[in-house]
Amino acid sequence: MKLWIFLLLTPALFALYNGNPSLPNMPEEGIWSSNDAWWGIKLGYEWDRTFDKKVKVDGRESSIRERFDTYKSLKNQGTLTFNASDRFELYGKLGVMKLDLAQRPTDTVLMEYQTNSQFMWGIGGRVILVYWDEMVMGFNALYSGSFMRIDRIFQNGGSRRTSGARFKYAEWQLGVSFSREIGLFIPYVGLAYASMHSNLYNVPNDPNFSFQVADEDIKTGQPFLLLIGVGLTKIRGVSFNLESRMIGERAITLNGNIRF
Repeated sequence: MKLWIFLLLTPALFALYNGNPSLPNMPEEGIWSSNDAWWGIKLGYEWDRTFDKKVKVDGRESSIRERFDTYKSLKNQGTLTFNASDRFELYGKLGVMKLDLAQRPTDTVLMEYQTNSQFMWGIGGRVILVYWDEMVMGFNALYSGSFMRIDRIFQNGGSRRTSGARFKYAEWQLGVSFSREIGLFIPYVGLAYASMHSNLYNVPNDPNFSFQVADEDIKTGQPFLLLIGVGLTKIRGVSFNLESRMIGERAITLNGNIRF
């Protein structure tokens, strides 16, 4: 247990939130329903912070110019989950997201793009595949998307026009993970494959700057992710989960659910 706590709290920890493979069974009893009910409804909240994500421009040859130096995001979402037999779940997410991007399209130009919090959505499902006593193997699939307005653009620190500039965000992920109940806690570890296909487009020309920004197709730089986390579920009707992701990105997510 000390190892799990150390890994979760280390600042150097490095996709989309995968979640605990035991989540279909977290918690077993709802506030009003018993564990004999074959179905259940959960309402939840999810806070997700990506400190760094490996993304690149699709089709660029230069190893320097293809890479985005900065990709940071902050997501706040509400979740609605339908649970079947404590083994299978379908869920939807609605919330807001903001981005901070930076790239070097040439050796002498640094472009920075920032958005305010804007609408995003997601849909997914998870299933417990195998039980081994207190061990669980689970599978998760999720798609998330947003059409975002670029609110601020800077070229080498100078502010550029933003009218019409947009960022289309689209990402899907598949993950397999393993958990084991240890007292009050359910720690887990897993692997995921994430694919982001997004577009930065309609950045207007600015008479104060000679550089013209081309539309960019952006994709995942490192699709494979290692994820670790821990859940707490011994409170009737309530569960909490903390997850960190690394390799493909550095991110942390806090999730809480109430089962009715």
